[in-house]
Amino acid sequence: MRGLLEKGAEAAQRYLPRLLSPRLYDRVDREVRAAGPVSVLFVRTENGPQFLAAATGLLALSLVLALGGALQGFPSALAAPAGAALLAAGAYKKAVDSYKREILSEAELPALFETLAAATDAGITLREALRHFAKTRSGLVSAHHAEALLRIDAGEDPDFAIEEAARRSLNPRFLTLARLITQAKRSREGLKTLFSEQAEEIFAEVRAVRAARAEKLETKLFFPVFACFFLPVVVLAALPFLASAAYLFR
Repeated sequence: MRGLLEKGAEAAQRYLPRLLSPRLYDRVDREVRAAGPVSVLFVRTENGPQFLAAATGLLALSLVLALGGALQGFPSALAAPAGAALLAAGAYKKAVDSYKREILSEAELPALFETLAAATDAGITLREALRHFAKTRSGLVSAHHAEALLRIDAGEDPDFAIEEAARRSLNPRFLTLARLITQAKRSREGLKTLFSEQAEEIFAEVRAVRAARAEKLETKLFFPVFACFFLPVVVLAALPFLASAAYLFR
C-alpha cells in the first residue's frame, strides 16, 4: 500500500500542478506537511502529493462504484463521488484547523514576542534570543524556530530560513515576526513596542477564542441538561394533574 501511495504521489507531483494552480498546489503541500499526517479513509498522508494521490484514488474508486451502481439500478450510487470529495476535504480541513488551534492555544507564541521585546530592551541580538527560546521550550512554535536555526547554522540565508518556518507554521503572526526580524537589521527603534503589541494582540485573540468555545459549550450542554433534568421534573410535576384529569373523564 505504501509503495502504491508513493507512486501515486510521484504522478500527482508530475501532473497535478498543471491541472491545479501552482499556488493552490503549494498551499495544499505546505498545509499537509505542517498539519499532517492527514488520513484519507485508512491511508495516512504526510505531504501534498500523497494527500492529492489518495484523494484522487478515492474519487476514482467512488466513480467506478457510482457507475456500477447506476448500471445495476441503484441511481443513488451516483452520490458516491460527492461523498468521497466531502470525505477527503473534511479530513484535510479537520487536520489543518486542529493544527492552527493548537498553535494558537499554546502559550509559546505570545511568550516568544515577549522574549524578543525583552531582548530588544536588553541589547541582545534577536537570533540569540530565538536560539535561547528554541532551547528552553518544547512546543510547536519553538520547534519551527529550532528548525530555522538549524538551517541558518547550515549556511542558509537567515531571512529566508525564518520566513520559510513562518510559512510552514500556517500562522500570520509568524510572518509578522519574520518581517520584524528583517526590519531589525535596519533599525531596532520601536521594535520593543511592536513585539509587545503583537503579544497583547495574541493574548486578546486567545481570550476571544476561549470565550467563543465557552459559549458553544453552554449551548451544547443546554439540550442534554434540559432532556435529562428539566423534562423529568416537568413530567413528575404534571403527573398529579394528569391523574386528576383522567379521574374526571372516567
